Amino acid sequence: MPSSESYNDAQGYSGTLYRISASPNRYCAKTGFPNASCSENWTAKYSGIVTKPGNDTRVYRYEGFVTKPTSDTRVYRYQGWVYAVVNNPTNSGQASSTGNGKASGQFIWQLNKQNANAPSRVQLRNTAGIAGSHFATRNSIYQINSPSVISKTSTAPQNYYVNDPHDLRDKNINYAFAYDYTNYYRDVYTCSSSRSDGCIQWTYSHREPDWTYQETATFNKTMKGDHKYQDQQEIVYPTNNISLIVGRTTNLSNMNESYQQEHFNVDNSTITKETQTWIEINEPVTYRSDLGNPLYSLTDELWYFPNEIDENLEEQYKNTTSFTYSDIAIPLRVNMKNNSSINYKTEDNFFVTKNNGLLFSLPHTQVSILAINKKAKEEYEDFTGETYEDEVLNSPFNGSRYYFNINGNSEQEPNIQYSNDYIVGELGLSDATLHIGENLEFEKYLLGNPIDDPVINEQPGSKVLNANYDNSITIKSNQISDLKDISNDRNFLIHGFRSTDIYKKYNQVKNILPSLSY
Repeated sequence: MPSSESYNDAQGYSGTLYRISASPNRYCAKTGFPNASCSENWTAKYSGIVTKPGNDTRVYRYEGFVTKPTSDTRVYRYQGWVYAVVNNPTNSGQASSTGNGKASGQFIWQLNKQNANAPSRVQLRNTAGIAGSHFATRNSIYQINSPSVISKTSTAPQNYYVNDPHDLRDKNINYAFAYDYTNYYRDVYTCSSSRSDGCIQWTYSHREPDWTYQETATFNKTMKGDHKYQDQQEIVYPTNNISLIVGRTTNLSNMNESYQQEHFNVDNSTITKETQTWIEINEPVTYRSDLGNPLYSLTDELWYFPNEIDENLEEQYKNTTSFTYSDIAIPLRVNMKNNSSINYKTEDNFFVTKNNGLLFSLPHTQVSILAINKKAKEEYEDFTGETYEDEVLNSPFNGSRYYFNINGNSEQEPNIQYSNDYIVGELGLSDATLHIGENLEFEKYLLGNPIDDPVINEQPGSKVLNANYDNSITIKSNQISDLKDISNDRNFLIHGFRSTDIYKKYNQVKNILPSLSY
């Protein structure tokens, strides 16, 4: 018995009746045999509302018997959810607070030393970084290139060295930094329920960069390698300083380029002495670097070139260097050095004897007074052939001096400036050799003829004419011949005028002229 039945009658009423009760009229009898057939009768009551088209809204209730047909031709309708295939909701959007490509960091080249005793090298650095505001970035590329010298590409900041700075001198050094970026994203969904013809339910998974909107930021810069490595630098009066480029830097935030220098300063003002005495050799050089590095010194060339020197030292200090400032070259040494200054003294100490003014030298490491006096005796007797009877004036602690050549045949004259040259190197990051030129002059000869107005007059002038002498001697012809022999046998004169054998010759003359009084 169905739960509902359609109703139609001849009067035009129709509707659906619903079963409200059912009761059996007759049950099947139990036969005890399996698969036995029988039939039962049931009485069912249906109730419902039927309507007739038009204005008849009456409600009729019917009772009666309903029988089930042999075959059920009824149509059943079910109520419930129906699911349809849904498109993928994944979508793109632009991230907030994003902008164009920007970079931070620096492109750098600078002279650099592996250690204080090593020649300089060139350090090349690319420290670029991403500074732009983006949703995502990728593919950072760093490059440093100089044709025939270096070509490097990497995906990380770079730091390389070129061992010989000459290789990059006056060359272009090219830097580059690039990266890809996007300011867009994709919200990605995954299918969480599907059927054979497609997905019917999507679930949010994650947000990812949308590289279909990719852009590339590129930064390029070429800087000149304009260092003056191992050049000889002239610091000649009146110039007293020099600055050398030791590096260049480009800031990627604004692409502004700057250079860094090291600075050398000397005191090479003109030295004026009252007379031909001596000057102290204690040449200072001060230093400052924009890179903050200390003063380096490789002491490759250290020389002092005086204009003249005493005759007995000419061979010892003969100039055999490649520099042509003078015929004389006196070696120098580093006396004191710190991070910002250095000064030089002579490698040898110079000493002078009190009476005869003999100039000689010893290594500065020799400080023994006995050794110094022994050297004075050896030098004097070897140079003059006379017995040494003198003493040394100065000590080894003030021996870094240059003594003027007071020889009467010297080319130097009062009130004329003469070149006083130093060569010191190699200094700083540039491993520079400095030529320090200063002027030197004196106002009066130390010794000489009265007409030259010397400070000390040891040379006799012309004899006084028409003078009366209380004492006289007579010299015979044979005595004149002997006196000439003595005169021809004279040793040379120290400084061109100072005799070293005066007592010896006086005694020889007395043997020829016994009447000669003291």
